This record gives sequence, C-alpha cells and structure tokens, in this order.
Amino acid sequence: MLVETRLKRIRKLLLIPFGILLTLALGACGAGTADQTLVADYNNSSTLIADMRMTGTVHAARLQTTLDYSGTRVALAATQSIFLKGTLQALGYDINELNALQEAAMNGSVQFPTATQPAPNFSIEENQPTAAGSTPPAGDNTNVSPTAPADLSGSGPQLVNAALASEVGSDDCPITTTSQFTLNSNIIYLTMRAVNVSAGSTITARWLRPDGEERVFDWTPDFNIDDGCVWMYIDQTDEAFVAGVWSVTIELNGTQATDVLSFRIDDMAATG
Repeated sequence: MLVETRLKRIRKLLLIPFGILLTLALGACGAGTADQTLVADYNNSSTLIADMRMTGTVHAARLQTTLDYSGTRVALAATQSIFLKGTLQALGYDINELNALQEAAMNGSVQFPTATQPAPNFSIEENQPTAAGSTPPAGDNTNVSPTAPADLSGSGPQLVNAALASEVGSDDCPITTTSQFTLNSNIIYLTMRAVNVSAGSTITARWLRPDGEERVFDWTPDFNIDDGCVWMYIDQTDEAFVAGVWSVTIELNGTQATDVLSFRIDDMAATG
C-alpha cells in the first residue's frame, strides 16, 4: 500500500511539468498564428495605402494640368482684351466707356440684341412659253426658248440678262454662267433674253480678241420673240482661241443693247 501511494504521488509530480509544457506549447502556437494574421493585415493595408497614393497622385496631376491650361487661357484672353482695347482706343473710342462696357459685360448686365431672320427679298416666277425656237445659220447659231416674263419698264425691243456660258439647256438658257474659259474649250456661248424683238430684227455679236482684232456675227430671226432666251456662239472653227482677255458687245439693229461682257481664256488644260 505504501508503495502504491508513493507511485501515485510520483505520477502526479511527473504530470504537472508535462501539463505546464503542453500549455506553453499550445500558447506559443496560438501567438504565432495571431502574429501572422497581423502581418498579413499590415501588408494588405500597406498595399491599399500605396494604391490610394498612386490614384491620388494621378488625379492631382490631372487637376494641376487642367488648372495650368485654364490659367494659360485666362492669360491669353486678358492679353487679347488689352490688344482689343488698345485698337479701339486708337480708333477714337473713349477708354472710360470701354472700361465701363467691359465691367458691365463681366457683371452680366449687358443686353445683346437677338438675331432675327431677315425677310426674303426675292421671288420665283414660273416659266410662261411665249416663243418658238429656230435654227440660225452656222457661225451665228441662235435658238429661242420660253423663259420667265420680263419685268421691264419699256415696251420696245430689248436684250437683257446677257451672260457667257459653256453650255445651254434644253430651254436655250445658260446652265451655268462663267467668265473663264481655256484653250481647250470647244465653244463659248453668248446668251441673253430677247423681249419684244420682232421678225427681221438684227442681233449682232462683236467679239474682240486680246490683240485688238474683231470678229462680227449677225443673226436675224424670222419670227417675233415676245420673251425668250436666245444664244449665239463662237467656237474654234470660227476663230482659233488665244489666251488673254476677250470682250463681246451685243447690238440690236445697230445699237448697243447691253453692257460689254469681258471674259478670260487661259492657257491651261481644262479640268473636270
């Protein structure tokens, strides 16, 4: 009995240090895990802080760039304002009035006029057929077509709206008027509107070359022309084109009927 009691005491004594060691070991393991968690959280926080700093730096740089640009534009506007004010002052404007106007504009108290759409100052007329066409002799080729009624104060025979063109339409009126041609142009049309021109009248075109030589072509219609387009022409078969400034004068029954028309023939290849 005495021996067993002593053995139990010895076992208890041996178990106490073992328990202490086990407790210390477990405590050491727990402390290591907590330290690792703290280290991981610290590293993660450091990364987030670094990202925030980088993002903030980029935004700050962009904001500074915007501010620098705005400052440059403001300085430029101020310089232009000074130049404008100096120009107006040199033109005789009172500097005090200019300063007052500038201050009023900055305060928003200037009332600018509102733009209004101007009323149209033109009208469109419908074509009224009043004349028939004809084929004049070669060299004085002229056709007649209906056109808009003439609004003329006189009632006698007249030639109006004279123009030069490179092409005429089916109505014998010019498609597009022009005063520039080239040596490659095949034909130059002289168009006009004949009003109250009777049969047997003589329409004359006097073409003046750059060298002063004149070429004259006549056409006499065999019908009355109340109001219609007529055209005459000159081409390379009638007169070889030379570069320079030409002119043409239109006469009706020997009297100049329109202003002299000037046009150019250039020494270059036609384009388009």
